[in-house]
Amino acid sequence: MVFYDGRTTPNSVSHRHRVDHPLGPELTQAVRDFAQSEDIRALSENLSAYSVFCAALIAYLHKLGGHERVVIGTTWHNRQRPFQSAIGLFMVQNPFDVSVGADDTFQTLVKKVQSEALGTKRHLPYAAGNPGGRAYDVTLNYVKARFGPFANMPIDHHWYRPSYGDGSMQVQIHDLDGSQHPTLSIDFSDDVYEAADRDAVFAHYLACLTRLMANPNVPIDSVSMLTDAERAELDAWNETERDYPSEDTVVDLFEWQVERRPDAIAVSCGDERLTYAELSERARDLAEELRVAGVGPGTLVGVYLNRSVDLLVGVLAVLRAGGGYVPLDPAFPRDRLDYMLEDSDTRVLLTETGMQGDLDTGDRSIVYVDRPRVASGATDQPGVRPDPEDLAYVLYTSGSTGRPKGVEIPHRALTNFLRSMAEQPGCGEDDTLLAVTTLSFDIAGLELYLPLVTGGHVEIATRETAADGRLLRAHLDSGAITMLQATPATWRMLIDSGWEGTPGLKGLIGGEALPPDLVQPLIDRTSSLWNMYGPTETTIWSSVQRITSAPAVISIGRPVANTRFHVVDARLQSVPIGIAGELLISGEGLARGYHRRPDLAAEKFIETWVDDRGRGSRVYRSGDLVRFTRAGQLVHLGRLDQQVKIRGFRVEVGEVEAALARTRRGPARRGGRLPRTDRGSPAGGVRRTCRGRCPNGRRVASPPAGRAA
Repeated sequence: MVFYDGRTTPNSVSHRHRVDHPLGPELTQAVRDFAQSEDIRALSENLSAYSVFCAALIAYLHKLGGHERVVIGTTWHNRQRPFQSAIGLFMVQNPFDVSVGADDTFQTLVKKVQSEALGTKRHLPYAAGNPGGRAYDVTLNYVKARFGPFANMPIDHHWYRPSYGDGSMQVQIHDLDGSQHPTLSIDFSDDVYEAADRDAVFAHYLACLTRLMANPNVPIDSVSMLTDAERAELDAWNETERDYPSEDTVVDLFEWQVERRPDAIAVSCGDERLTYAELSERARDLAEELRVAGVGPGTLVGVYLNRSVDLLVGVLAVLRAGGGYVPLDPAFPRDRLDYMLEDSDTRVLLTETGMQGDLDTGDRSIVYVDRPRVASGATDQPGVRPDPEDLAYVLYTSGSTGRPKGVEIPHRALTNFLRSMAEQPGCGEDDTLLAVTTLSFDIAGLELYLPLVTGGHVEIATRETAADGRLLRAHLDSGAITMLQATPATWRMLIDSGWEGTPGLKGLIGGEALPPDLVQPLIDRTSSLWNMYGPTETTIWSSVQRITSAPAVISIGRPVANTRFHVVDARLQSVPIGIAGELLISGEGLARGYHRRPDLAAEKFIETWVDDRGRGSRVYRSGDLVRFTRAGQLVHLGRLDQQVKIRGFRVEVGEVEAALARTRRGPARRGGRLPRTDRGSPAGGVRRTCRGRCPNGRRVASPPAGRAA
């Protein structure tokens, strides 16, 4: 069983800590009234009250871990008829198995508990207990004791309340004669529960008990056990509102730096470098040619360029002309590029002369970034500068249906992201960022634009340098680079090449889960290390966390500016702190949707999600399984679907299966499956599966020795 903060059932319990909580007169009376109501009253008063407490405990455990089947241990008197006069404690603890359906109400659950209890009583002579201590990890013992005179003589008594049986959490309800109200006592395993967890158990169990009794005919899953104190904490953690120039675009932010620092180096690649003024002029002249070709607001331009200074000139020109760009990586397969061109309905292709004939351009207008053009000296025409709600780019990611899907990112979202990144992790005039990421991976947006909007310098690594650890190390060893963003795979490649660190280097790592074994080596080799998280649909990164030591659990931090995180259950209700759920993201960074895929957009983007306080907002369903720590940090636990990450790229199982099914040998009878060795579905499983077997059982050759799979 999974408890708070992801802790699980220990192999053994070393020590227990008891906490008592009087139920109080109001709750006591509410339970008794509810237990004696016409719909709940059972064969005996004791069974009725027991059923209420037990049903609330099962509902609590169900909501805690999301399990439909809940098994607890329950304690029973088991004195059989031959032993009626024998002295001794005839008790047994037996598994108590109840399933919670999606539409079960509390009243339905109480009835299930009563039915299971009667069945258990019939089979007590054959009770199996808790074989191996693994059948259950939570127990319930309801004790109702009445003390009267003995041999017509009054007696004094003291009720000794020992724990009994197995389990990390032993729940006991003591309803004693003469007491005004029962006492809820819980013995907690110190191996599983910290002090804050113990407080949370009482708060959440009692919230379940009181709210379910008040709403006995609504589905259990629709009743929240979030406390008011937790709501306040979650609200505080989501207080990320920041002022930002929402009416400006990346072009405006860049031009402001052009005015401030016209002669400072803005971009370089190899021996070529451009100042801010030169970059602005070249982008302006190319933008004019793009406008002549028909580019304007709402127009998408395919960008098919090698890694060079011209890459940055090209994307700035597209944005300046009012259009949005569709990255087309020359390293991608031809059929994927053709699909992206067709699906995006781009009417203009921006490329270079040396790449003519690489793509099927059809009747699209072709503009060559490297052809000589006369400086026009033109200023931007009124009405053609991009609006904050216009698209900045459409980036294609892997699709679960077998087709890549285009994520539409507006200028407003990109501007908010860049202003947030300028604050944390930070970038300034003295920074030089080495850009190593393909334009087709959304994190390239940080590498290309963040230095430009903060007065810094972006050094574009060639494709050869970005893929070779030794060349990358040489770049860093030059001492000119102060920032590097890369996936864990690239950082590991760099370390494996013999890189020993760069003084003053700020390292950003993201795109996939940060491996624990990389943390300390990167801390030792950088001046600061930042863990980054974010789906493409929420504009590059949605959270950042500086990593200063190698913790037991790696956090992805808190949301960036004007971004809010909501952890919810299967019914999209907020879950308590420390409980795992799906991450919903709201705020300024949300994409417009999926290009020409309103059906998919409606599935992943909820236009009006209402939180526990009744506030509505547009949210993105990330599909990521996460939980909040009590310090307000978010921990990533894996995926709720079959999506995996390879070198930072999202890969959907459905797309892999569809590709395998389209092999030239004919359609497959059955698509491929990717192994899931843990919640994170490691990329190694993808590589092993894809290189080892094709559909219909056909084998394929492994890659040559020394070549990556």
